[in-house]
Amino acid sequence: MYFSMAGNGVIYDRYGPLPLIMGGTFLHVFGLMMASLSSAYYQFILSQSICSALGASALFTAATSPVGSWFLKRRALAFGIVASGSSLGGVLLPVIVTRMLPNAGFPWAMRTCAFLFLFLLVPACITVRARTPPQPRGFALAPLYRPLVHEPAFRLNALGLLFFSWGMFVPFNFLPLEAEHRGMRPELANYMISVLNAASIFGRIVPGYLGDKVGRFNVMVVTTLFSAVFVLALWLPSPQGNNAATVAFAVVFGVSSGTFVGMTPALVQTLSPVDEIGARMGATFALMSGAVLTGNPIAGALVERDGGGFAYLKMFCGCAMAVGSGLLVAARVKLGGWGWKRV
Repeated sequence: MYFSMAGNGVIYDRYGPLPLIMGGTFLHVFGLMMASLSSAYYQFILSQSICSALGASALFTAATSPVGSWFLKRRALAFGIVASGSSLGGVLLPVIVTRMLPNAGFPWAMRTCAFLFLFLLVPACITVRARTPPQPRGFALAPLYRPLVHEPAFRLNALGLLFFSWGMFVPFNFLPLEAEHRGMRPELANYMISVLNAASIFGRIVPGYLGDKVGRFNVMVVTTLFSAVFVLALWLPSPQGNNAATVAFAVVFGVSSGTFVGMTPALVQTLSPVDEIGARMGATFALMSGAVLTGNPIAGALVERDGGGFAYLKMFCGCAMAVGSGLLVAARVKLGGWGWKRV
């Protein structure tokens, strides 16, 4: 999903969001429908991991890239509001699927999600447009690699986002398992992701508003640092059987990590000319894709190395995010220096 955004970004810069949102709607819904019919492992890879993910990638590019062309002074807030929609979905979908699996079965749980997405995406196909008209022109790779090679602030920002995402998605995958490992009832553990995403709604909108007031990089640096601290100082030392600590971590990490999701497009577009927004967004997310792909497998291997414990996983998660936050500090200093400044 992340890697294909490089191609989607180039398509957006040349033809606008319409072909991406139309094609993405078909691929995402069709992939989930095919997942509902799948039984073999390779079929799930083809339907959900590839077809549906390519569609979701195109939809993400089509939904976020036009925002920067419509908003300037309140760009971070606009991105936060747009990104809060995925948090709301992250609250509802785990509940829908968890409740439907034992009653309706896996196939109809997937089909219900696919029909829901189709119902929501049809109005988006009709309404989503960019402010500036598309500029059809020949395909060129330069907008994808040039800012990474020749613009230090853009490069530091992209590397910071890469390292942070290396650790950030680990709690989304392992928090319910870790909660059960420490004695939480499975019924409650399954709702930890919904709790995290509910808190993320707040974390995507309010920091976006603050970012427009005091500086987007300033807010991003503080919230990414808090995320690393929450993992290392709250999640790592939480005692066995303490459900309150797990729920508290889900809430505070949801707020801080939500800022990362909502603010990332705003940072990239702050460093990008309007006619290269899609390509630069795509280059950044394609670079992050390596971290997103490997973070959870590394965490799983660390659980095995720890004899089924989660301490090594938490240390990897927190340290990766701390390195990412440090690189974002470097990007912020490159743009605005060490003194206080709205950056």
